[in-house]
Amino acid sequence: MLISAIVLIVLRLFCIQWVLEGLVVLASTLGLAHRGTNILRAGVASGILTLLASVVLWFAAPYLGRVIAGKNDLQLSIPVPPLRDLYAFAFVFVGLYFIVQSLGNAVLRLHYAFVAAATLGDFNPERQQASYELVRALITLVGGLLCVFFGKIWAGKLAGDSSKTSPQP
Repeated sequence: MLISAIVLIVLRLFCIQWVLEGLVVLASTLGLAHRGTNILRAGVASGILTLLASVVLWFAAPYLGRVIAGKNDLQLSIPVPPLRDLYAFAFVFVGLYFIVQSLGNAVLRLHYAFVAAATLGDFNPERQQASYELVRALITLVGGLLCVFFGKIWAGKLAGDSSKTSPQP
C-alpha cells in the first residue's frame, strides 16, 4: 500500500467524523429554535460549514495524499488488510470514539434532566438548556452506535464491494 493511500484513508476518517459532527450540530440546533433566530442561524451555519468542509476534503483527499507523500511515495511492504476492512475499522474506531466521548455526558445529562424536572418549573431556562445538552449527547451516542453496528455494511459500500454489504449473523 502506498503512503499516499494511507494518507487518503486518514483524511477520509476526518471527513466521516466531520459529517457526524455537522449532523449533530444541525440536529441539536433544532432544540434552540425557541431561543431566537440568531442562535438558530449560527448553529445551522456552523453545521452546514462543517458538512461542506467534509465534502470538500473528501474530494480533495486523493490530491492531498499525493502532495503529502510527495516524490517519495513508497510502497509499504507490510501486510495490509483489504480496503473494505480498513474502512470497517475506521467506522468502528470513529463510532467507539463518539460512544466514549458522549456516554458519560449522556448519563450525567439524563440524571440532571430528571432532577431538573423534579425541582424546576417547565419554562425554566436552565431546564431547557439541560434538555438541549441531553439531546446533543444522545445524538452523538446514537451516531457512534450506528457507526459501530453498521460500519461493516457502510465500509463495503465505500470500498465498492457489493457482495459483502449484507450483515453477517
